[in-house]
Formats: sequence, C-alpha cells, structure tokens
Amino acid sequence: MMPSTIAVAAMFTHFGIWQRQNVRTQSYAMNGLDIPLVLWSDFLN
Repeated sequence: MMPSTIAVAAMFTHFGIWQRQNVRTQSYAMNGLDIPLVLWSDFLN
C-alpha cells in the first residue's frame, strides 16, 4: 500500500495535478484505491 501511495503522490506532483486536487487524490490513496482509478477520475473530469 505504501509504495503505491508514494508512487501516486510522486506522479501527481510531477504532472502538477497534486497541487490542484490534492485532497481528492489523497483520499483515494488512503482508501487503498490504485493509480488507474485516480487517473480515470481526472480524465473523466
């Protein structure tokens, strides 16, 4: 879980999405959902 969370944080920081939607992204990561769901949510929005 932790490595995946770190990967999500690093990737979203790199793309500048973390600053824009950090609360939602962190919530997904803490709920144990993986990267694809977070990415799909961003693409759909």
